[in-house]
Amino acid sequence: MSTQAYMIRVIKAGMTVARQAVPAQAGLRGEAVVVQAQEGVVLQLSQAASNQGPARIRTRRAGPDLWVNVNGDSPDQPDVIIKGYFDLTQPPVLQGLDAAGEVQSYRAADVSPLASLHQPAGAPVVRDEGLYLGGKAATSLIGGVSDDVLLWGAGALGAYGVYRAVSGGSDPVSTLDPIKAYADNSQATVPTVATYEKAGVKGVSRANLEAVNSAVAALEGSDVDSVAKVQKMVDAYVRILAKANGHMVADASPEQPLTQAEFQALGVNLKSLETADPTLKLFDDVIGDRPASAVDSVAKLNALVVVVEKLLDTVGGSTLSTPLTSADFVTIGVDKVTTANLDAVKSALVEAGKTGVKVDRLQQVSDLVAGYDKVITYANGTAANDPASAPGAATYAAVNAVIGLAADATDGGQALADRALRLLNEVVGSKAAAGVDTVRELNDIAAAVDHVMKLAAGDTTAKVTSADLGQLGISAVTNELTSEARFQDLWTAIAATDDQGSGVDTLDEIRALVTTRLGTIGPSEALATLRSYADGSGSAPLPAVYDAAGVKNVGTVNVDAVNSAVAARTASDLSTVAAVQHLVDVYEQIRVAANGPGGADAADLTAPDFRDIGVNLGVLEQGTAEHVARAIGLYNEVIEQQVFDGVNAVSDLNGLAVQVGKVFNTISGTAAANPLTYPDLVAMGVLDANYAVKSNFSQANLVDAMKSALAATPVGANDAPNLQLADLQAMATSYDRILSYANGAAASYPIASPAAAEYANVHAHIGLAAGGTLESLSAGGSLDGLTALADNALALFNDVIGAKSASSDALTVDKLDAIGRAVDHVMQLAVLPDLGSAVPLLTDSDLGLLLGTDVVISEQADPAKFQHVLASIAGSANTGVGLNSYTELKSLYQNPLL
Repeated sequence: MSTQAYMIRVIKAGMTVARQAVPAQAGLRGEAVVVQAQEGVVLQLSQAASNQGPARIRTRRAGPDLWVNVNGDSPDQPDVIIKGYFDLTQPPVLQGLDAAGEVQSYRAADVSPLASLHQPAGAPVVRDEGLYLGGKAATSLIGGVSDDVLLWGAGALGAYGVYRAVSGGSDPVSTLDPIKAYADNSQATVPTVATYEKAGVKGVSRANLEAVNSAVAALEGSDVDSVAKVQKMVDAYVRILAKANGHMVADASPEQPLTQAEFQALGVNLKSLETADPTLKLFDDVIGDRPASAVDSVAKLNALVVVVEKLLDTVGGSTLSTPLTSADFVTIGVDKVTTANLDAVKSALVEAGKTGVKVDRLQQVSDLVAGYDKVITYANGTAANDPASAPGAATYAAVNAVIGLAADATDGGQALADRALRLLNEVVGSKAAAGVDTVRELNDIAAAVDHVMKLAAGDTTAKVTSADLGQLGISAVTNELTSEARFQDLWTAIAATDDQGSGVDTLDEIRALVTTRLGTIGPSEALATLRSYADGSGSAPLPAVYDAAGVKNVGTVNVDAVNSAVAARTASDLSTVAAVQHLVDVYEQIRVAANGPGGADAADLTAPDFRDIGVNLGVLEQGTAEHVARAIGLYNEVIEQQVFDGVNAVSDLNGLAVQVGKVFNTISGTAAANPLTYPDLVAMGVLDANYAVKSNFSQANLVDAMKSALAATPVGANDAPNLQLADLQAMATSYDRILSYANGAAASYPIASPAAAEYANVHAHIGLAAGGTLESLSAGGSLDGLTALADNALALFNDVIGAKSASSDALTVDKLDAIGRAVDHVMQLAVLPDLGSAVPLLTDSDLGLLLGTDVVISEQADPAKFQHVLASIAGSANTGVGLNSYTELKSLYQNPLL
């Protein structure tokens, strides 16, 4: 007799709605578990240890109830009693998972729909062999039915043919045709529950029908051309819907993991998960954490695959064209990911890949997110945070940070580990979130804490450097290279504290030792410290170091900027106090100039000024003297658009120099390798930070248009375009208006039509529409009303632009110029009293450009008709009033076709 414990789950609409434990030998002890029968549910039996269903069960009818012995022993000793089973028209289906993880029904000699469970009173009884998971072979099944039942007839064995088909008998092929048709064409008749029942497929209900049909639609007809294939697909989706019960944490007796074969049976595209997560543990967890409504179509399953793939690619260090977003984490059921901590979370995922940590469970991802959220929240710039909210060693481990002694009591004992963790948390708390939003930053802080604690514990090889002090947020007035004796005194003092770290487990204690032992420094030592920092040694100098060296005007407001300039130079560049002072003075001019949009103008810096603080000007200092002067002039204007926080590092200034350089490269036609981008335009102040493109065009459309306008910018004799920031801003504003106007619907615009000056701002040459002169007038032409002609030319030009699509018609300056020429050619005909001997400039290409796909007459193929078109235009008013709209031109053009 088996001593197995079991579990019975109640599954409705693909979701587990209840579960009960079935103790071992419950029936033998008379302690049967009672389950109330419900219409249309599945009752799934599973072994508590393996999750596999029992291979054989015994059942019997007891009035309206069904008695089930899960050990295959006597049916008179039920382990489970299903109350009211025989009162229902659609009683529960008994199922289990076989050894392959496939869902199977219990069937054979005496379970519905065979006769023994629903036979009328007095009918013969089926011989009691028990029910088998997945049924028995057809011959065994027949052998398991008594002769009396076979004689009793079809009424008792009404569903026998269905079970025979599912168990391997011949398929009712014709009944599969509607399912195959829907697989081949989603516009075909949608299969119903009855469609599947007629085909002999079990498990399809109103609750899961749409999900099943979404799988059929994702497949081909050849994938569903047998009952076995369709049943496999349905069984897979039933399993998925059952799995999706909204519980991330594994059950005491977890369901068998979903397999690749099951997803492939549904037409789900697993993409790289087939190799990146071959056991699908993470994907299986994601499905289990989602409600059934989140996985009830193949499209939804594919969307989950995309997110899981992005997550695993991030772990693998891949550069994604579409990076992970906070919304992606919401999609897979992980909360607490925000724009504030997203980069931190991604850094922890990347670190997992670097250190060989396998990310294959959703709980692991959730713990990582929760851990970093706790770290980021704690890092609020206050060292005196509540210790109760401090991250623990497990929190740092969850984000894949290596925190040394703070997580390991092996070397120094638990007391030292606790104090190392206390100091680590105090440092983290004293930082802003941006100072701890990568795992590398956490590791660096932990390494500095380790150096302090190991030195205190008597490790004579440990050294606390000025860089370590910087990680702790403590700035030294010098460094160990230029002031080795002072640092040796500091190390001795730390080593003399308590071996368990009690004398250095707070920042105040360490600061006191630093202040006492490093003390103050004189001018020569201070200058040496600055020069050492220029060569890459030591922590960032404090304002006090500059003051000690005799350098003026360095304070908390500008010390980071000045330090970046010092770091961009070499020690040989800073051999005197005057050289350092020059850096400070140049950066002070930048600080005054960087007062944001609309601020007062400031004196321009020169190219040598920028070079002196280590700025790489690139193309801005290449070319003629006039070119360099104008490029540096624009660069100064761009700096004035910034606030000081945006330019308080040489790297910021280098970035702006690259962006301004792209403008000049675009003008000269040499920007292909590093083209101008939308963020460049925003960063330079050409576009306002709050600017948003309109619904009819994209950022890329605007950038392409701007690049074409720059390429059309006039260049003077000295290869020096006279371009100021105001010109760029006017160019962007004007092109925004032009593209907004091009909404693909002539004479129906959201804004007023662009003015001629706006086309001039983008360097488009639109001829008469801009107040120019006609290219050619034949004898007999009249110039009377030329102003009106120009106005009507602009009206026609704008109407044609309005009929274009900003998103698909590539309205570059070249295209605008071509439209302008075509409009001029129309107006040249309009001023003629008739064609006469005039040589018209208007071509079928012109009309194609103006009217688009409405042009059907070829100048070469049908010259007579085309001549009629020209005559119609020439016969219009000389002022162009009859041609000043897209509709009117189209009407004149089409007239010969009527």
